Amino acid sequence: MKKMKVISNISTVLLLCCLIGGCVSEQVSGEIQQVTGADIVSLSEGSIENQSQNLLGNDVQDNNPEQEKENGAYYTMEDVKSLNIPEDMLAYWMVLNGKKPFISYDIGGQEFYWDEFWGIRADQFMIVDMDNDGGKEVVLYCWPESTWILHYEDDSVYGYKFVFRGMKNICTNGIYQGSSGASSGVYCRLTELSADGYTEETLVEYDYYGHVYEVGGKDASEEEALEFIESIRDGSELADQIDGADSSYLLGSLTAEELSIVENVQREEILYPADSYPMDAETRKAYYDVLMSQREFISTMDDNKRFYLKDYFPREEYQPDESDILSSLSRTDKIWYFGIVDMDGDGTYEVILDSTYTRDILSYRNGEVYSYRLNGGTISNSSIVCISEYTQKYGRIVSFNDYEYVMETVDYDGDINDDRIQYYSFSDELIEQFFK
Repeated sequence: MKKMKVISNISTVLLLCCLIGGCVSEQVSGEIQQVTGADIVSLSEGSIENQSQNLLGNDVQDNNPEQEKENGAYYTMEDVKSLNIPEDMLAYWMVLNGKKPFISYDIGGQEFYWDEFWGIRADQFMIVDMDNDGGKEVVLYCWPESTWILHYEDDSVYGYKFVFRGMKNICTNGIYQGSSGASSGVYCRLTELSADGYTEETLVEYDYYGHVYEVGGKDASEEEALEFIESIRDGSELADQIDGADSSYLLGSLTAEELSIVENVQREEILYPADSYPMDAETRKAYYDVLMSQREFISTMDDNKRFYLKDYFPREEYQPDESDILSSLSRTDKIWYFGIVDMDGDGTYEVILDSTYTRDILSYRNGEVYSYRLNGGTISNSSIVCISEYTQKYGRIVSFNDYEYVMETVDYDGDINDDRIQYYSFSDELIEQFFK
């Protein structure tokens, strides 16, 4: 009888526990999900302490967006659009802050994030209608010395690069000055900006020392040229230059809370083309291990010494002396992008590493990965290399050996800019995608 009574008491306790557990489950069901059979299996297999953290919300993978918003860590474009910021200014701000990619006209229409774009830094920017179409462009004075125009069209931002001395002294009416020397130069304006590029009109061309002047493409006297220059300047002034670090200027007057919404908006992802680079497993693993600094490579630039990539970059490539005007702007070399192309046409792909100052080729041969410094610029998908942009000289690598590569010059009449290799951001995620 005592035995039966003990069992009965135990059953009663268990029943009460179940009832209490059910009440608790109903009470907190609005805060956490009830434990299912699958959760019980997970609890039995894992750490009770870790699983408790999950239930408390400290380590949950599927975060609640509303909770994220309260913490200022997650906002959507719908949240941002409710602030009624002009869509072009918002797009420019997002590009300059790495939230939205821009399309580079100069690099074959490929997309890049501005804050990863070969380390370019915007020192000042201006807001000007450069093509006189009623819209506004953002013009940036950048280092290394260059001028960039960002143009908004159909929810996309396009970027166009100009040599700094070819576009300076930009006026509010969009007219700008270009210089080819101390005494010679031009005044120009853009007549169109689009996804297909831009058109430029030369208004005045002059050479004071050579006493050569042209107005509207026709010969003119010095007096006529100076008079015309004064006329195109009349009623206009230099555009205001804004500190490049103060990009919030583009957003207008926002409260601290509204600015937080914009600053914490989700980043737009670049949709890279689904290119396939067939490699055997051995080659793919060799590149992966080198790119992830898990394996050494042989540097032909350093007497065939072996390096891990993390130790090879960054390295100080540009070291100006005190008299150099750019001495304060010295930066270490850093890998920004990689590309994949069969450089010598032997059926085995090479990896191109694009860094701040240099371009290196990784080539897998005879069980080793070698690196070679490429003396050239643009590389096409057909492995043509632009050796000299100014003389339109092109070449192709015909072979690699243990110490160098052999290149021959070739004739090329295509637009190498439109056939550039695809650049991928140098990130663990993309390395995993193409080499794992």
